Amino acid sequence: MIFDADDKDGLSGVGVSPAQAQIVDPAVWAQENPPLLTREYETDAKNVARARAALAGGQAGQFDRDRFEVGRFSPATGKVMIWKFTQ
Repeated sequence: MIFDADDKDGLSGVGVSPAQAQIVDPAVWAQENPPLLTREYETDAKNVARARAALAGGQAGQFDRDRFEVGRFSPATGKVMIWKFTQ
């Protein structure tokens, strides 16, 4: 979802230093405001990533199951597994 920051009590009331606004070097920005990531944030991010990876795997598996039929090897007939594309 995309929204205007001002619609969410955003940036309109925040003052900006004209001198700091002139600094355009990202290395200086990083020194002024180092990122602070908490252990909770890291844990939550890993859990979200794992959940999304599991979902993607399940979706890929379902995609394959919906599009292929798998035969089985029969020792009695000697036939091998056949992948058959279905639409």
